[in-house]
Amino acid sequence: MWIPRNPGLLTIRFCSLLNNVDINLFPIELTNPRKQTFLLQRAADKTSNSLLEDVIGNYFDIHTRFGCNLPFGLAVYGPCFNKNLSSKISSGSVELNMLSDLETWTRLSVIFFCPTNKSLNWFHHWSKQRYLWWRKYSSISSKFSMSEVTKTAFNCQHLSLLHEHPWGKDQLETITLHDNKVFEELWEKYHIDNKLGTLGQDLMPSVVTCETELDLAVMAYLSNSFAVKRRDGENKNVLHLHYKLSPYKVSLAVEETDADNLKKLKNVISHLTKELKQTGVDILPESDFKSNETIKTTFERCDEMGIPYIIVLNENSLQTGIAGLRSRDTTLQEQVHITELSSKLVKYLKIKR
Repeated sequence: MWIPRNPGLLTIRFCSLLNNVDINLFPIELTNPRKQTFLLQRAADKTSNSLLEDVIGNYFDIHTRFGCNLPFGLAVYGPCFNKNLSSKISSGSVELNMLSDLETWTRLSVIFFCPTNKSLNWFHHWSKQRYLWWRKYSSISSKFSMSEVTKTAFNCQHLSLLHEHPWGKDQLETITLHDNKVFEELWEKYHIDNKLGTLGQDLMPSVVTCETELDLAVMAYLSNSFAVKRRDGENKNVLHLHYKLSPYKVSLAVEETDADNLKKLKNVISHLTKELKQTGVDILPESDFKSNETIKTTFERCDEMGIPYIIVLNENSLQTGIAGLRSRDTTLQEQVHITELSSKLVKYLKIKR
């Protein structure tokens, strides 16, 4: 649940979407929404050093206003100073200039409050769930790994999730079980600044944080999905993005040079585009459709963009209503009647209706 100050009508609608447990917030997935509550919050616009420090007061506000019992968590995102999170694990690792030179990154933190006597169990729970999450949407799951648990200088338990790039392993996400003293110190500073009373021990939780830089997350999945495939006797670039992560799920291609037929097929394209959008299938906009390029070029362009499926139309489609449905990963074309394309794609893409 995310409730801003003085919400307007559109904001309330946005909040209702975020509070829908069927929506998967990247990269957060509720494994058991009945047993844990999440509140999504946008951090302050100013660049921060620690999202945990920024939202510590919200724990007490939420506890008082909504009565959330432990455990519950805050999913917080916002700009943070670049602390060079992608520490180089392998000696042969190279600099990621496009990332390391950025002054700020967009950080996503899951700040999970839980009873002290169950904090270690929750730490291991989140370590496992976050590891499985990254692998779930990857093309090559074996490239994700988990480090050993270590203790930090502040007596916190800490581990890292790593991704293997061509240049070596880079840190992708950190999961930390904070020592209770860390939370007590943050509370001490907060209650002095806000002139509050002392905190009862029954309200003193343990804190588990899962932190990732969204810039690194995007880089990891692009690196994980990229491959060079031998197709039609040539090496071709293919982006095997998971269909859940691909911005567009389907595109259109035309095998036709006759001007009259092409005009008729454009009407079919407009109809299909409208129908697919209504069923929740993200299709490459018609403005990006290039009728003058060859079918081979269209396939190559869409494969490089990571689009999972291509609908292939030709003169036969006008006569019989049959279109080809090409898979990016197998390059095979399934013959499907135009009236069944929407239902097929909804099934293949597992879209909830």
